[in-house]
Amino acid sequence: SYAFAAVKSLDSENPNGEFEVILSAQTLDRDGEVIDAKAFEPLPESIPFHAFHDFHDPIGRGAPFYDGDVLKARGVFASTPRAQEIRTLVTEGIIGHTSVGFMAANRVDGEDGAPHITNGELLEGSFVSVPSNREAAVLAAKSFDAYLKAGSRNSAKDAERLQAVHAAKAFRSAGKCHGMSANTLRERLSQAVQESHP
Repeated sequence: SYAFAAVKSLDSENPNGEFEVILSAQTLDRDGEVIDAKAFEPLPESIPFHAFHDFHDPIGRGAPFYDGDVLKARGVFASTPRAQEIRTLVTEGIIGHTSVGFMAANRVDGEDGAPHITNGELLEGSFVSVPSNREAAVLAAKSFDAYLKAGSRNSAKDAERLQAVHAAKAFRSAGKCHGMSANTLRERLSQAVQESHP
């Protein structure tokens, strides 16, 4: 099962980037369910974070905690190109939500007529584009705000990292073109990089 919530992106001394997210709030979601406060206690010490609930696409790790009735997590992005790509989408405000993955949920009918999840096992968090929770919204994206004020998209290190991400994607794409000459592959790779970074 999955429930969606909001993401807070943080500037960090960690070169890979850190995040703080809301994973669950006690509100009716688009699936017509409510995850009750403290439903996932006892919380694991840490959980993996994925992109779009793809367990083959890990992008970080976080420590879940309750802030009153709201389930949050603080974590770090991995150093992999994919994790840094997701980090960029988060800091630019393109991806502004998270989703919680869980199992062994106990559901009861609430007084409000909606099923309430009273307990379950928290498995993971994911960065997603569309939240299930209608009240989910970006809490803060400090790097995105800094970009708007400074007129600068990324630091030099971030720009180098993004260049490597796009070049790797282009190389993988070009590598699918078996049967081509080395010069043709080189031209395709160069063209893909130029299209990614005009």
